[in-house]
Amino acid sequence: MRLFSGSALLVILLATLAGCRAQIDPAPQATLAGSMKGYELYSWQSGERWYYSLLPGTNRIKSFAEISAENVRLPDTEALMMELGRLPAGEWVYWTTQRVPGTGLPAGEILAQVMDYCEQSGLLLEIER
Repeated sequence: MRLFSGSALLVILLATLAGCRAQIDPAPQATLAGSMKGYELYSWQSGERWYYSLLPGTNRIKSFAEISAENVRLPDTEALMMELGRLPAGEWVYWTTQRVPGTGLPAGEILAQVMDYCEQSGLLLEIER
């Protein structure tokens, strides 16, 4: 009798685990770690195109070469939204244009789109104009 109970329990356990396995996301989206000083968002225009960089906050002013480096530069607003989507809700994002020469804010629709996305995602956006 005990052998049957153990076998039945094993079958139930395996069936339960198989059901749980089907519900696990095989490739969850990686998230960026929270930053003690929030994140710094920079934007600049080249021709008709806007570029962005989203970097962990620091106490130092970065150079334009540093924020526009190929390994940190985001090529468009869609890429920025994807990167913002990796931040945890409640994270501060400081969008600055005063600290690094050559940076600026996109006008109108793009600015409103980023602001709305941050609000909907629970990100705390502060814009330094």
